[in-house]
Amino acid sequence: MPRSMAPPPSGEFSIRLTKPFTATTTPSSKIEIIGEPNRPATIKHTTHVGAQAQTLIIKEGAIDAEDSNELMDLITSVGGAAE
Repeated sequence: MPRSMAPPPSGEFSIRLTKPFTATTTPSSKIEIIGEPNRPATIKHTTHVGAQAQTLIIKEGAIDAEDSNELMDLITSVGGAAE
């Protein structure tokens, strides 16, 4: 019998910041924040190093619900929308 998958949580957001901002080059640094309103979010910082940006340095952590809500308020105030 096939398993049913739970629907994704409503209000889930995903924010991605990359440096440099041009889409034609490999980003040297990337920050991803994934979470839900009123809950802690996970944050992942990836840095590409080396001549061809082939080595990755990845740091992961969490931000608490209050900081997560404040981040979403900031993004909303500047007119952006999280995915």
